[in-house]
Amino acid sequence: MTKSLPLRHPAGMRADVRRAVPVVFVLVVAGLAEARLPAVHPGRSPWVYWAVGLVAAGACFASLLARDGARAAVAGRQGVAVGSFLLRPSPTRTAHARDTGAARSWDARAERSWDAGAERARDAGAERARDAAPTPEAELRTAAVGPLVSLGLALVTAPAALLFDRAGGSDLAAETLAWLAAVNVVLAVGHLLPGAPLDGARLLHALVWRRTGDRARATAVVGAAGRYVGWPLLLLGLGQVVFADDLGGLWLALAGTFLVATAEHRWS
Repeated sequence: MTKSLPLRHPAGMRADVRRAVPVVFVLVVAGLAEARLPAVHPGRSPWVYWAVGLVAAGACFASLLARDGARAAVAGRQGVAVGSFLLRPSPTRTAHARDTGAARSWDARAERSWDAGAERARDAGAERARDAAPTPEAELRTAAVGPLVSLGLALVTAPAALLFDRAGGSDLAAETLAWLAAVNVVLAVGHLLPGAPLDGARLLHALVWRRTGDRARATAVVGAAGRYVGWPLLLLGLGQVVFADDLGGLWLALAGTFLVATAEHRWS
C-alpha cells in the first residue's frame, strides 16, 4: 500500500497527499469541536461546533496548501524538488514549473534529486527539500518563501478577527480567524528553528554556504545547530512531564527528539 494519494496542486505541481493527512484533519476538527470552541464559546449546539470546526480545519489546510504551492513555485524556478507535511513530489510527475522570464523545465534536475532521496523522504514523512539547490541564493529563496507566506496569512486573518469582534459579528467566526492567525504565526516562527527539515535549517545552510563558499561546512553547521536546538527541547519537555506533571511536555520532547534524529540522519 502506498503512503500517499495523487493530487494535482493548483501551482502546477503534481504531488501526492500523504495518507496521514486525513487522519490529522479529523483530529483537528474533533479538537476544535469537542474542546476549544465549547471552552471559549459555550452554550452552542454540538453540530454548530462541528460545522465551525470543519470550516476552520479546511481553512487551515488550505493555508498549508497555499504555503506549499508558493514553495513549489519558487523551488521550481530554482530547479529544486520539495516535499512537505501535506505533499510530496510524485515520482511520476510530468508537470513543469516555468520561469516567467524563460520557459524552462526543472524536471530533469528534480527527478535526479528525487531518485536519490525518494525512499528516505517517504520514510520520514516530513517536510523536506532535496539537496538540489544549485546555489545558496536558490536555496535561500526556496526556504524563505514558506515562513513569509504563513506570516502574510497571519497578517490578514488577525486583523479580520479583530474587525469581526469589534463589529459585533459572529463570535465563532472571529474565533476561527484568530485561531487561523495563531496557527500561521506558529508555523512561521516554528519553521525558522534551525533544525532539519524545517525552513530555518535551509536558511542557515544557505547563509553559511554563501558566506564560506563551502557546502560541506554549511551542512556540518546545520547538523550541529539541529542538535543544539533539539536537545534542550527534549530535556525541557521531559522536565515538564517529570517535575510539573504536565503531559503537554511530551510534545516538546517529541519535537526535540525529531530535531536531534533528523540532524544526525540528514546533516551528518
